[in-house]
Amino acid sequence: NNLLKKRFFSIILTIAVALSMMPTMAWADETETTMVAKNSINNKEYATLQAAINDATNNATIQLMQNVKESFTIESGNDYTIDLNGHTWSGDEDVLQIMQQSVITLKNGKLVSNTGRGIYVISGTVKLENMLVKGGNITPAIELYISSYSFLEISDDTFLIGGLKVPTSKTLADYLPSGKTFVTCTYNETTGEATANSTDFVTTAYTLNEYTGNLALVSHEHQFTDGKCDCLAR
Repeated sequence: NNLLKKRFFSIILTIAVALSMMPTMAWADETETTMVAKNSINNKEYATLQAAINDATNNATIQLMQNVKESFTIESGNDYTIDLNGHTWSGDEDVLQIMQQSVITLKNGKLVSNTGRGIYVISGTVKLENMLVKGGNITPAIELYISSYSFLEISDDTFLIGGLKVPTSKTLADYLPSGKTFVTCTYNETTGEATANSTDFVTTAYTLNEYTGNLALVSHEHQFTDGKCDCLAR
């Protein structure tokens, strides 16, 4: 009988200890932080993209680990790269504002605004590599403010859904790299993918400072006939 009693109390004690641990284990699982970005130099991980940006030093590369929804401003005097790593960075209003003398490179992903501009550059520089940038509603994907100090550098496989607006003293073509031109593109709202219409040249890029349709950048070698090229406005 004593042996049975000891076994019974041993079982009760084991169950009690297990039950006492369950709330703690559940609490730990519920509060586990999901990391969304990391600094590729020191491999430090962050719970928000903005936290990674705030902690970055010049020439750092911040890499997304998953899709994020954030909107913020990068203050003056910063210089680093944000590698979206195939992910989507979305947000409300202006998703990204770049302030004076900051140089920010964005590559390998999508930046999508639900209600405002994708990127608003205020006397800074944005460089795009293999990017799709989308504005919300009737706003442009990218707007540059103050012509003397705002710069845009774009490469092939760049799509601007909602167009581009530059200072009134400039035209869109002022921001074209050598050997490139703007064409229209088709955007699929369901898949979020864009396709360039390679021969549908945006001729007004050479005369206007704003285009509200969808733009893509493609390689182009001017072929002149009677002194004109199809991609040039006359």
